[in-house]
Amino acid sequence: MAHSEDAEMGSGDEKMDVEDEDEDNEEGPDVPDDDEDERIYSLEVLKVVKEAQQLRGLRHGDYARYRQYCAKKLHRLRKALRFPQGTRTKYQGRPLRPDMVTNAKFLEIHLFVAERNWSYGMQLKQEMGPDHPRKKFHMLRKFNRAALWASQLVKVCDKIKCDARTRLEVEAYFDWMQGVWFFHKEEWKQALEAFSHSKTIYETIESTVDEETRLLYKQRVDETTPQIRFCAYNIGDKSAVEDLIKMRLQPGSAMGQDVLSKLDDLIAQNRGKQSGASEVNWLGKTIPIKNAKVRVLLISSQELVNEELKAANVKDAPSAGSVSSIQLLHSYITCLKNQRSNDRSLLTIQIMTGHAKLSPEKDAEEKKKKHKPQDFIRLYDTVVENNTEIVALPGAAGTSLVETLNTQSLLYKAHRALHIGSAFVAAKKYAEGLAFFGRVGEYAEQAKKSLPKFDNPKEVQKELDDLTSAVKAQQESAVVYSVLAGDEFADVEGEILARLRKPETGAVDLPVAKPFTFDLVLDSIKLPSLEDRLPVKKTPLAKAAKSSAAAAANPAEAAGLGSVVKGWLGFGGKKK
Repeated sequence: MAHSEDAEMGSGDEKMDVEDEDEDNEEGPDVPDDDEDERIYSLEVLKVVKEAQQLRGLRHGDYARYRQYCAKKLHRLRKALRFPQGTRTKYQGRPLRPDMVTNAKFLEIHLFVAERNWSYGMQLKQEMGPDHPRKKFHMLRKFNRAALWASQLVKVCDKIKCDARTRLEVEAYFDWMQGVWFFHKEEWKQALEAFSHSKTIYETIESTVDEETRLLYKQRVDETTPQIRFCAYNIGDKSAVEDLIKMRLQPGSAMGQDVLSKLDDLIAQNRGKQSGASEVNWLGKTIPIKNAKVRVLLISSQELVNEELKAANVKDAPSAGSVSSIQLLHSYITCLKNQRSNDRSLLTIQIMTGHAKLSPEKDAEEKKKKHKPQDFIRLYDTVVENNTEIVALPGAAGTSLVETLNTQSLLYKAHRALHIGSAFVAAKKYAEGLAFFGRVGEYAEQAKKSLPKFDNPKEVQKELDDLTSAVKAQQESAVVYSVLAGDEFADVEGEILARLRKPETGAVDLPVAKPFTFDLVLDSIKLPSLEDRLPVKKTPLAKAAKSSAAAAANPAEAAGLGSVVKGWLGFGGKKK
């Protein structure tokens, strides 16, 4: 039976991965030999832990999955080693005494209990926030328990015969786990001592193993170094900030998640203020930068530019009026960024207008949306501003790119003016709307004069023609609405309402609207005769009419016919 903390895992832990199900079932406990006292146990702690972490979720930062794996791993270990924690119905904890250890896998019990608590603490750290203040205390308890179980592993290894490398590894693992606990408690001095001791041991082991295994220990050393420098900074070593920034900005840095978030805040608060990365001045306005990642990005760019300028030779400096290679590189990167932004904005416009090819589901979903003119104005503003920024870049003046972008901007300004006018008309500001509709024509005429500068002049010509037609329709509608909303129409409307208003009550007596139709087609349609298709029914009246016609043709038979008729009608006969 698993430890009592296994109950915290919930029902989701009962689902076992296929690749882990029989992992430990192949190896049972070792049978004690006669020379049991001479047995030396060995456990590569860091290798076992790193392999488990990389294969069970930590490659993607999924600490919940790794925690579940540790719980299932403990269950399988205790079952394979015949070391249960009670029965199916009752928990009974059994401490692992040194005399019980007959297999190196017994040491993995304490190791994975510590890993389970540590991964639980990291999961809670990810879930922390203003809405869950108690999770911080829960996280600290889990890190504390991880350090306690690591200390138990050290005690067991001290009382049994283990090789020197195993003793060093469990001691380094305990120091590192204790350093994590102190680090999150913000007890920087104790965390610095624990991390430093752990790093020293790992560096010692690194120098004694083969080339393939050495990389594993070097990675742990690289993870521990930023934590040590961060603790040193909080103790009072201000020079540690520069080292931390270089570590953070170094590509492929093996910085752990424990220090990563704290380091970003540190850079933003300290280094950001010194380098001006906490705010940006642009076009006479001060823009605060609240996002820590943006601050770090600005700091890194400033550091790289400063290093580039230091490395540049003085004699290679550009003359007056020329542009340096660094400025040209900056202009090139800015141009690419703005062009990608324009592509995104124009694609969004095509999707909103229904001119982009989408899947049937996405197309139907997009048609249900109602887009306002303001949505298009914002996108066209972005495109025009990006083109203006590219034109003003150092080194862009006098090139064909500038002429092309200026011409394209005329087309985008025409579209923007059309939607601005539509927005004014929707707000019943007809005069302003008509003014912007007039600007559309001006921009369209200027763009038509520069058609050869476009890559696709025929498509642009068609787009301008459609734009002109749309503007004319919008102008006519705006004129009609402006007349209806004017004072003259209001006077006529008031006169009509005065005639319909009842003097005694003041209510308007509107005439009742009766439904009527105009069927103007039916009179001009000649319908075919269907008499030949109607069935002929023989009735007594029809027979009588036929007999009358026969009597008129033959008077000799009239008397006989009259008696027949009288008899059939029921009068003129003899009464019985």
